[in-house]
Amino acid sequence: MVENGSYEVWIPVTLTGIADQTFTVDYSLSPDTATENQDYTPVTGTLTFNPGDSIQYIVVPLQDDDSVEGNETFFVNLSNVSGGAVLGQTTGTVTITENEKYTFTYFYGNGDSYSGYGFAQLGTQGVGKLPYNYDNETGTQKGYYFIDSVEDSETGTDGYVYITSYTDADTGFGETTNIWYGGGYSGLGSEHGYAYNSDDNGFDPYFTQYAEADIIGQEYTFTYFYGNGDNYSGYGFAPLGTYTVGQLPDYYDNETGTQKGYYVINSVEDSATGTDGYVYITSYTDADTGFGTTTNVSGGLYAYGLGSEYGYAYNSDGNTFEPYFNSYYEADIIGQEYTFTYFYGNGDNYSGYGFAPLGT
Repeated sequence: MVENGSYEVWIPVTLTGIADQTFTVDYSLSPDTATENQDYTPVTGTLTFNPGDSIQYIVVPLQDDDSVEGNETFFVNLSNVSGGAVLGQTTGTVTITENEKYTFTYFYGNGDSYSGYGFAQLGTQGVGKLPYNYDNETGTQKGYYFIDSVEDSETGTDGYVYITSYTDADTGFGETTNIWYGGGYSGLGSEHGYAYNSDDNGFDPYFTQYAEADIIGQEYTFTYFYGNGDNYSGYGFAPLGTYTVGQLPDYYDNETGTQKGYYVINSVEDSATGTDGYVYITSYTDADTGFGTTTNVSGGLYAYGLGSEYGYAYNSDGNTFEPYFNSYYEADIIGQEYTFTYFYGNGDNYSGYGFAPLGT
């Protein structure tokens, strides 16, 4: 059996038994309900089984058309076997199954949906809601498919699904047709894709039957305070509704010892397309050493939200004393340089210099 919409069919011919000699068999095709040079290309030839071979293939090119003809068949004929082999079955039947195109929409239940089309064997789909409901990441909602139309005059490969649009309703974005890699190969439920705005940006673009996409999210700016005067600032991205302006309720231990660190959300914008979870640090204020603020900050990106960020702080010349920082460790851009002399007590001594935290 082969589907309408395929390019060719490979028909296996098997040799049973173990032999150390060569066998040949001729093959030809003859029509039944399928039409030569319209539904398939007639081929003839000879298959050769060398010692050790157990299977060979007859390759038949298929010809698709837009006519709805139902399932059609043609015959494969074997003859003139050589080498002392015996033909078991001289004629086989190949069925070309008719496929149909259907359009569909999948609804997550929270307002989001995606639409597309696919191909299935004739009579598989009918217009209306399919009887199955699916769990998805919205939690309390159930997803379902709705077959919007069935077109018997178009053919394609059975099981192939193509996604043409995504509606991101829960964020308020709306519909986009900028879909990347949207589709599947094993029928409804196998499809997936990435949804972007017209500028090829997306906040959480990946979607499947289970996972919904969010094209826009929340961009926020923040400052983290260690409690000893030091702090760093930056911005990040989170799902809509995650943050509001003001101090966050949690406090964090850090290396200052007696102080507790905390975050303050400075601003929120609800139409961002940055990557969910990414955090960027733009400045560090080294107050406890008296240095002040620097924007020469490297690193500072980590894709797991506030608390995962880190970086290295330098002065404008790229120099620093203790540059690494995160929500636990604070940075010191300047420190204490000292000169010293060590005396043995017998008249010998040596001198040098070193570096230590301020006040050491």
